[in-house]
Amino acid sequence: MDRIVLIFFILITHGVPAENSSNTISIYAHEEDAVFLPLPEHLLNQTDYVWKKGKEHIATSFRNGSIHIPDLKYRDILNSSHDGSLIIKAQEWGNKDKYSVDVKMNDSLSTIHYFVKVQNHKFIPHAKGPINVSATVGGKCTLPLEDGDYERSKIVKIDWLTKRWAYFAETKTDGVISILEDIYEGKLSSSPEGCLIFNNVRKRNQGVYRACIFLNNGKIFEQMYQVSISDHNYISHAKGPNVEPDFDERTSTDSASDSENIINIHLVTISVLIGVSIFTIVLVTIYRYNIYQHKSNKGKMETMFDPKEYNKTRTNHDTSHLESQTHSQTHSCVTFPATSPTPPMVPLL
Repeated sequence: MDRIVLIFFILITHGVPAENSSNTISIYAHEEDAVFLPLPEHLLNQTDYVWKKGKEHIATSFRNGSIHIPDLKYRDILNSSHDGSLIIKAQEWGNKDKYSVDVKMNDSLSTIHYFVKVQNHKFIPHAKGPINVSATVGGKCTLPLEDGDYERSKIVKIDWLTKRWAYFAETKTDGVISILEDIYEGKLSSSPEGCLIFNNVRKRNQGVYRACIFLNNGKIFEQMYQVSISDHNYISHAKGPNVEPDFDERTSTDSASDSENIINIHLVTISVLIGVSIFTIVLVTIYRYNIYQHKSNKGKMETMFDPKEYNKTRTNHDTSHLESQTHSQTHSCVTFPATSPTPPMVPLL
């Protein structure tokens, strides 16, 4: 399907239609390729589409991709894409065939005419996989032309497209570039060989790109690119050539390294200050604790050497001992009468 869409896109944008009106689309295709009759964007998401060849009803397609073919002779020839567009099998169409589609919209009928013509160029799709290209933000990114499949001297021009088939630039082997999209003005340039160069690249520039290389022998070679944009000064050499940093890029890299060193110094300084602060807090805590212990011990010593306090404490502690001693002495002493008893009188004889 990608191949069919690309063929249609390239050829419809480079041919001069025999009929040109607001509701006529000219389709150019190689005789060996299928023909893709695309629905205009403003007609998408309608219920059904009635297709005709000349005045003959050949099929009805639907927006879900299904198709109804009433005539048996067309059932092996026609097919529908996912949006209802019509696909005609290769070698089953002729030069200058006319097709049309009727679309009913808001009680009105809209008809689009297709004029199919044979294209002399032969499209050769890229079969080796995308060429990986890497660059850094702010630098340059070159999409190179791959050698081997064609001679550089035979190149007429190179069309550059995005992954979604947006045709945005054209280069030639003399270094001339034509920018077709305003958003790329001042951001693209060409090498003397016709390679496309992105200047001052940004993250949004990464993605898939296509180069359609037109040769003077009627062939169109396709090359695909996978562009990766990095924030760091690392460029992968996985596949295909990459961009060497220029003077401005090296200067910006050196500045970035200096900034990184300054940041590291600041981090070390902050870490040292935090460590000193924690150590100071510990020392102050220990010092205050020692002062508190010293004052507490000093109060105890003053109480110990104060005579009044000492006697009070001594009296309180010795009272029970004295009372016990007095009680013991009271029970152990002998009481004598105050005066001696008068001796008895003995009568004399």
